[in-house]
Amino acid sequence: MHKRIGGGKRNAQKYGNPGYQKFTTDDVMAALEAVDYCCTYCGEKCSMDELDMDHIVPLWHGGAHRLSNLTVACRTCNISKKNRPLLRGWTPKLLGGQPTFVRYPRIVRNPWKSEDWRDEKGPLPQVLAKASQYPELLRCLLASEAFFNALADEGRTPE
Repeated sequence: MHKRIGGGKRNAQKYGNPGYQKFTTDDVMAALEAVDYCCTYCGEKCSMDELDMDHIVPLWHGGAHRLSNLTVACRTCNISKKNRPLLRGWTPKLLGGQPTFVRYPRIVRNPWKSEDWRDEKGPLPQVLAKASQYPELLRCLLASEAFFNALADEGRTPE
């Protein structure tokens, strides 16, 4: 767990992201227990070894390495999401998206387009209604939208 936390901190420093906020392994364990060791993106219950902490707003896009920007994700979803933002480059399985990295190569790749999930104002109402069934996923969507809307208000575009 220490290596995972330290790796995220090093990546944040590499991308020059301000806003690092120190947190401990106890904080991470509390986050894992709060979601009952289930992946935020697919809902699958996993063992501790199969779970990662994923940056909601990727470090590459300017997201901070802090607990409020982290969520629990299984390895499959985390690898599939890569450095793509929610609903802008990747859609969670709980909302109908399919991971682009799959354990079984015969599964069809992700067939959706981002305009199926959001418009220029943000996530479509039916997407938010579906996400409201999953409080942690809804928190992630709202945090991601708030970050990218703030970038747009400043006249900056995500990298």
